[in-house]
Amino acid sequence: MRIGIYGDMFVEWGGGIDFLRILLRGLNALPNAENNKLFLVIPIKKISPSSYLKYYIKKSFNALPIKKKYVAALPKPLNLKHIETVLQKEAKLELIILRHAPEKLADVLAPYQLDFILPCFYPMPIGFPIPWLGYLYDFQHKYLPHFFTKAEITVRDLAFAEMVSSAPAIIVNARAVRKDAIEFLGANSQKVFALPFCPLYGQEMLEGNLDKFKLPESFFLISNQFWKHKDHATAFKAMKEFFALGSNQHIHLVCTGEIHDYRFPEYANELRQLIKQLGIEKQVHLLGYISKEEQVLLMQKAIAVLQPTLFEGGPGGGVVYEALARNKYVVLSDIPINREIEDERCEFFEAGNPKDLAQKLVQTVNKGKLNKPLDKQLQQQQTQQLASKLNEAIKFAQENFKGISV
Repeated sequence: MRIGIYGDMFVEWGGGIDFLRILLRGLNALPNAENNKLFLVIPIKKISPSSYLKYYIKKSFNALPIKKKYVAALPKPLNLKHIETVLQKEAKLELIILRHAPEKLADVLAPYQLDFILPCFYPMPIGFPIPWLGYLYDFQHKYLPHFFTKAEITVRDLAFAEMVSSAPAIIVNARAVRKDAIEFLGANSQKVFALPFCPLYGQEMLEGNLDKFKLPESFFLISNQFWKHKDHATAFKAMKEFFALGSNQHIHLVCTGEIHDYRFPEYANELRQLIKQLGIEKQVHLLGYISKEEQVLLMQKAIAVLQPTLFEGGPGGGVVYEALARNKYVVLSDIPINREIEDERCEFFEAGNPKDLAQKLVQTVNKGKLNKPLDKQLQQQQTQQLASKLNEAIKFAQENFKGISV
């Protein structure tokens, strides 16, 4: 089978690239995978000069002392070499670069004679000739509507409804998202497939120098962008409680990730003020956006990875997939989607409860260094479960494609 890995939207951010890596793991474990040929399909989006002009005009108005509106950043140019290098480590891929309008996609792909294409962030146009597999990320706007504008909620609702009505089959990152698609959109339960949790095993240990960050020997790590729903505030309050529970003043908290949340421009300052009020400025390090290599080096050195999030589209978010693949302890919120992870290295705390999180941090420190090697049998089992569910979804999409695409 000739399979296209459609990178539209996914290749524009690190978490999306990691999701494609997970899919490639599953595709590599499909029955008769050695007979498949994989193509990486990446569209190059052109940004018109007028788009730049509108963006900078909006940014200028946003700086004035009037009621401010959210101004989303323009997409960054793709680093094609990096994307291809990362994904080629997972599977042998032939690269297809698309420079065209979306409605021309079928014509451009025709010479490659693809039998199937996935994952599709947006529905393929009516009459698209290749069987395809849709994707839904999460329903955060249903649970945390105050984090979205009315326009954003409307756009999400319409896009999701279109996907549910037009896709031959859909994959999601968790059972909780599948449940939401059925409850909120009336999706056919037979055509929505929840991919099982499967960390990105097989990562090589990196070597490097972290001296420039001037960090202590012992620390916890949070690697999230500073979106409001990631709930850094609970982690900061928990560190204050953690220090009060014993002689752990030498253990700090390190945070990586983009500090600005465009929806809440003042949020970063609020968090900095909270750190100051708690009196833990010297124990909390906000490193901002750093390279993937530096992030991994920090993860390898950390006592544990923390995930205080109030909402995710996949169990634990991308950082937990990475942390468990690197055999690290994880302390994470007990929201339903996170509870889909069954792993003895995970410790759950009551979401939004800093005292409970502090207790779990103490327990994690008391466990001592994690010396138990990765469970090879668990790795194989999880990979096979992923492949099995992907195989189900692909077969269902192929069987139900003809009646939908015409």
